[in-house]
Amino acid sequence: MVKILFTCPKLSTSGNFTSAMRIRAHLQTFGHHVDVCSIADSLLLSPSSIHSYSIIFTIHAYKSTGLLKVISEDTKLVLLFGGTDLNENMNL
Repeated sequence: MVKILFTCPKLSTSGNFTSAMRIRAHLQTFGHHVDVCSIADSLLLSPSSIHSYSIIFTIHAYKSTGLLKVISEDTKLVLLFGGTDLNENMNL
C-alpha cells in the first residue's frame, strides 16, 4: 500500500475534482490509501504530515506552485495539467 495525497484547486463539482475522484478510485482498487484535498488545504498541513505521503498527485500546475515549495526531495510528484493550464495560463 502506498500513501498518496491528491490535490486539486477546489473541492467541488469542477472538472478537476471529478478527475481527482476518478483517479483516486482507480488507485484505491490497487490497495493504495488516497487522501484528496484542495491545494489551499494542503498548504495548511504540517511538514511532517506532507512528508508522510510517498506520492503527491496535483492537478493544475500554475496553482500548485506553493505546494512544490513544501514537499521533500524524497516525495514523488505527479503533476497533472488542467484545462486552464493549457488554455489560459500559457500567456503568463
